[in-house]
Amino acid sequence: MSSQRHRRLDIIPDGFCDAWGGDSVEEALERAERARSSTDHRSFKRCPGCFSVKVRRKPGHKPLPNKKDNFDYKCGECGHHFATPAPSINEIVEREFSELTESLSDASSNANALAAALRRREER
Repeated sequence: MSSQRHRRLDIIPDGFCDAWGGDSVEEALERAERARSSTDHRSFKRCPGCFSVKVRRKPGHKPLPNKKDNFDYKCGECGHHFATPAPSINEIVEREFSELTESLSDASSNANALAAALRRREER
């Protein structure tokens, strides 16, 4: 057994094969890799070019002066390099909801002020 394979087998938790229904570590790992993510994809940052969630931070990337590729991220779908990922769907929804709530609050305050002005006018 190669030392790399041995190291990989040392980190497999007990019950892994049973949990994924495999007869071997390789079969269980293949099933686990094909399984849908349990993380809500709406919470993932997105590529600003194609909006894919396959955004990866470049490992060990350090921007250098006068270098064309000074971006920290790369899209695994379209290959776009970028400095800042697009916000997740959840972040967009939260921001829109917050702005809508603020607008409704402002509209309510304006409506109350208008109603008070109309009452004062009627009292004259």
